[in-house]
Amino acid sequence: MRISSSLAMLLCSVLISTGCTTLPPAPPQPVVNSLPPAKSGVLTDISKRITNKLKSNESAYLLLPRNDDALNWRLALADHA
Repeated sequence: MRISSSLAMLLCSVLISTGCTTLPPAPPQPVVNSLPPAKSGVLTDISKRITNKLKSNESAYLLLPRNDDALNWRLALADHA
């Protein structure tokens, strides 16, 4: 079955033009309420030690080079949740 060149061009132009359409507006997002950060605890102490070493325009994150470190941090987060 052969498709004529004009039909092939028409199909290509339709496919290309449909890629230029816009997305519908995003649905309204629900209101999310959360608790304030903890004022004491192991994780708060570590966070304060790290932020005290930073300059005012810096941010930081803690690299976890080993799998057992990552597991221990996850367990600590779960314990303090």
